[in-house]
Amino acid sequence: MISIIILTLNEERLLPALLDSICQQRADHEVIVVDGGSQDRTLEIADRHGSKHCPLLPVAGMGSASVRSKLVAMFCSSFMRTVCCFQEH
Repeated sequence: MISIIILTLNEERLLPALLDSICQQRADHEVIVVDGGSQDRTLEIADRHGSKHCPLLPVAGMGSASVRSKLVAMFCSSFMRTVCCFQEH
């Protein structure tokens, strides 16, 4: 099992393409959307794709490395990959 963790904040424009790309993968995987308090349709889009939500609030002021460290402690998959919507996929 691979855990794919997507760090989001107001990513309604880019999230659909990322989730579509991930859904095309054949490996056994789960998608976890970690949201920093989006004010747009980010979580609605994640719901449509069947993603798990793991809002880590408050994450404001926490660097992405701190958020990733918390995630490593929470999820114990064989493999884990964190991505941001602005990364090429």
